[in-house]
Amino acid sequence: MKILFILLLISNAAYLAWNLQSDDTPVARSEPQIPEGVTKLTLLTESEIVEPQTDIKTMEVETASPAKEEFDQSKSAAITCYSIGPYNSESNADKASDQIQAEGFTVSQRVEIEQKPDTIWVYIPPFESRIATLEVTAQLDAEGVKDYYVIPTPPKRNAISLGVYKRPERAQRRAAEITSLGFSPEQETRYEDISHYWIDYEEEGGKTLAKSIWNERLPEDESVKRIERPCN
Repeated sequence: MKILFILLLISNAAYLAWNLQSDDTPVARSEPQIPEGVTKLTLLTESEIVEPQTDIKTMEVETASPAKEEFDQSKSAAITCYSIGPYNSESNADKASDQIQAEGFTVSQRVEIEQKPDTIWVYIPPFESRIATLEVTAQLDAEGVKDYYVIPTPPKRNAISLGVYKRPERAQRRAAEITSLGFSPEQETRYEDISHYWIDYEEEGGKTLAKSIWNERLPEDESVKRIERPCN
């Protein structure tokens, strides 16, 4: 019995050794024949995986640096705009403009029109016909009023002009005189167009214009000043 057990043990050991040897031996496999004209299919596991190369281009975005913005702001802040005037005479404004340009400044001129009360016209309003107007003038003659004038053209045709006065009190006195005779005169203020000339220029980079350039040798009736204005 003991001998039988030993034989079984030896037999099992021999079988185990044979199995281990058969696992380490590679088994040759033959590839099947591929017919002509058929492309061989390559499995994913049989091919080399190549990572795609992506050409990434960096886009440079130009941004305004704080230093550049500060420079631009300081440059605009350094410009100051002025207006000089008003000159009552265009010739005086031209002379001043020439002097300012000679100092290296760019100038431009402009004119402002002011309507100033000039005279007061006293008159009897227009009548519907010239005949009616002549009847009134005949009454004026009878009352001793001689200084009048009949308007022959529109828009005041057939009106009777009684005079033009610089001083308001004289116009009022004349109107009162005609009113006392039984007529109804009117007063109309006439205006005069007054031209005022201005010079506009800019100062930049610390360069300033001396007052003597634009305010020297002016007539007594000129009252010229320099005022700061918004830059357009």
